[in-house]
Amino acid sequence: MTFLLQDEQLESPHSSQGGSVVGILDGTLDDPKRHARAQHNALERRRRDNIKDMYISLKDVVPDMQNERASRAVILRRAIEVIEEKQQQRADLKADCDRLRSEMAELEREVARLRENLAKPNESNRSSMSGECSPQPASLSGIVKMEPELRSEMCVKGEPMG
Repeated sequence: MTFLLQDEQLESPHSSQGGSVVGILDGTLDDPKRHARAQHNALERRRRDNIKDMYISLKDVVPDMQNERASRAVILRRAIEVIEEKQQQRADLKADCDRLRSEMAELEREVARLRENLAKPNESNRSSMSGECSPQPASLSGIVKMEPELRSEMCVKGEPMG
């Protein structure tokens, strides 16, 4: 009498562990184990496929790698390089913002001081009104937009601002 075993039974790690021939042939002993193993294999395959898809997605968003065949290590290394570059750019931009905020606060203080001087009738205002030009403070060179009353009172290189 010849028994034909299914492929799964031949590959099963439990088939060589001395189960009864009757149990192996009719599937009663091995069925729950085989089912659990098949389920585990399917989950593991999905996990590996998901990881593979994530590497492909990462490769697609990393600059200069879209059309390149690359190992997972190369993809990760290049992604780390890009992240480090972006972190440095962010730090540089933050420093620029801090510097510009500081400069802006200084300029706002200067504008407030100049407004205060305009409000006070004193000798420097009279000389400005009589047509003489006072030099522009160096800190105001970065002002893009000036108040109209300040603009009429200040001079740049001896000529009225306009």
